[in-house]
Amino acid sequence: MLKDGNVHFSMGAIAERTGVHRSTLYKRWPTRADLVREALTLHNRRLEIPNTGSWRQDVHALARALAEFAWDPAEIGMNAAIAANADPAFSQWMFKSWMPVQRKLRRPIERAIARGELPKDAIPDLLLTMLYAPIIVRTVFEKKRPEPAFVNQLAETLIRVAKPAPPAHPRRG
Repeated sequence: MLKDGNVHFSMGAIAERTGVHRSTLYKRWPTRADLVREALTLHNRRLEIPNTGSWRQDVHALARALAEFAWDPAEIGMNAAIAANADPAFSQWMFKSWMPVQRKLRRPIERAIARGELPKDAIPDLLLTMLYAPIIVRTVFEKKRPEPAFVNQLAETLIRVAKPAPPAHPRRG
């Protein structure tokens, strides 16, 4: 259902689609919100966060992981539903389930800052948005798979934009 961008599903529709009796669903998930929360948690766990020891390698690996994750039909459907604000409660669940993932996504950036590969005043959430937003546009709005050349170019652009400024040289004379 989420794969189709349908966020207005009922427990009855889930029971019908899965062949599981509705009472069985309600025993495991007393409310639709409980079901959605668990589904989102399981879905988000699939996203692996790299730790290569290098900002350049991490950002390339992260861009590939995000592109693959965003191309999943369920992710496309959920992102389309959020963009359309099809169900404000569902959007709220989505954002809430994404917060732990967002914290994990910050780690490669925070490590790069600690190693001096990024400026100390770099804003991890801004850099993540710069990486993920074009991928969402590509998958949700353009309905295209983020091909490897696009993902590589996106990673290289972020690397160039985020690099620390060279040290200032004192003026002579």
